[in-house]
Amino acid sequence: MGFIGSVEDLNRIWEMAFQASSFYSSPSIAFRYLRTVSKRYGCLQPERIFVEISALSQWAHFFNILSKPEMTSRIVLILLLASCAAGSARAQQTIFNVPSQDVLAPGTVYGELDVPFRLDAPKYYALTPRVVIGYGYNFEGGINLPGYINVGDKLWTGIVTLKHGQSLDTTGPWTLTEGAHLYVPFTSGPQVGVFGYVMTGYKLFGRLRLDGGVYGATNAVTGRGNELGALGSVELSINDWLTVAVDGYSGKNPLGYVTPGLFVGLFGHWIFYPAYQFSNVSWDGDSYLFEAGYTF
Repeated sequence: MGFIGSVEDLNRIWEMAFQASSFYSSPSIAFRYLRTVSKRYGCLQPERIFVEISALSQWAHFFNILSKPEMTSRIVLILLLASCAAGSARAQQTIFNVPSQDVLAPGTVYGELDVPFRLDAPKYYALTPRVVIGYGYNFEGGINLPGYINVGDKLWTGIVTLKHGQSLDTTGPWTLTEGAHLYVPFTSGPQVGVFGYVMTGYKLFGRLRLDGGVYGATNAVTGRGNELGALGSVELSINDWLTVAVDGYSGKNPLGYVTPGLFVGLFGHWIFYPAYQFSNVSWDGDSYLFEAGYTF
C-alpha cells in the first residue's frame, strides 16, 4: 500500500514521463495522455493525485522550478504514474467476500490465504489459497485453489475467476465492475457452478468508498437452486495502512454473510484482513475470518 512495486516500475515511470513531456508542454494535455496510458496499466482513478499536484505547485512556485511548462508536465506525469503503481500495489481483490473495485496492474501477481474458523461449537477451521494475475486493460483473473477443512466434506472444488473494472466518468469517482466465477469440482459427483455479478462504486472525499450491485448463481453454488441477490460493501480509509470495511451478500445460501473487519497494510508487500462473518442463516454459521495477502 502506497509504494512503487519495483525498480522496474520506477524506471518505466521515468521513461514514460520523459517521452510524454517531450511531446506535450501543457500539463492538461499531458494529463489527458496519461488517462489513456493509466487505464491500460490498470489505474482507474489517477485524478486522486491532483491534491498532491496542487500542494507541489505551491512549493514549486516558491522555488521557481516550474518556470518551464515541460518541467510541469514531467512532474505531473511522474506523480500520476507513481500513483497508479502505488494503487496497484495494494492488490486488494475482494473486500472480504465481495469483489473489490480494484483491478491488478498487468503482470502483477497477488497471492492470498483465507482462514475462516470458529472457537465455539461447532468448531472448525479451513484453509483456502488463491492466486490472481493482472492481464492489462483492466482485466484480472485467477483461481481459488481447493482448500482444507478439518471437519465434514473436504473442499475439492476450484474456483476460476475473471474480473473487469473501469471508470464511468471523467472525474473518476464512479466505477463499474463485472465478473464471473466458474466452480470446477475436482471429484466426480458435484456439478460445475457459475456465479456472476455486476456492481458499481462511488468514492467520497478520497477516503470513503460505497459499492453495490447484483449477483446471480446456479444451484451448484447456492445449493438452493438458481438465485439472484444483492451484494455491497463500504470502505473507510483511516490512513495509509488501515481501512475499516464491511461487505455482504443477500440470500440464505453459502454466499450469505455480512462481514465487518479491517485491512492492515503495515508490512511492505503484505496486507492482512482480520474480520468476523455473520451468517444470514443462523449463528451456527458465524465465524472469524483471517486473510493474509502478498503482492509479488
